[in-house]
Amino acid sequence: MYLDDLFPDEDLKSDVVLSLRDVPTHLPRLRGQRKVHISTVFRWAQRGTGGRKLQTWRLGGRRVTTLRALKAFIEPVGSDSKLSDRQGPQRRERQLAKVEGELAREGF
Repeated sequence: MYLDDLFPDEDLKSDVVLSLRDVPTHLPRLRGQRKVHISTVFRWAQRGTGGRKLQTWRLGGRRVTTLRALKAFIEPVGSDSKLSDRQGPQRRERQLAKVEGELAREGF
């Protein structure tokens, strides 16, 4: 079986495959010129942030990603997006329930 068979919508042969441990070297240094910590990269892959997750694959017993997936993950959210669109789904649901409760109390 080839990678093309596993991921028909992805052209992994033309993309650079990175170990998650190599990801910080491909990101800009921030906050006092420190690299992004490796635990941050693993958290992005496992839980995500802002409602988005870093796309990863298992390859030879290791978790890997691609430069294309990393770019898609760090791509800025559109300028017309609201903060609530970038929040986690549970937080958004709690806010919606709160607003609906307030509207119900007001008779709407």
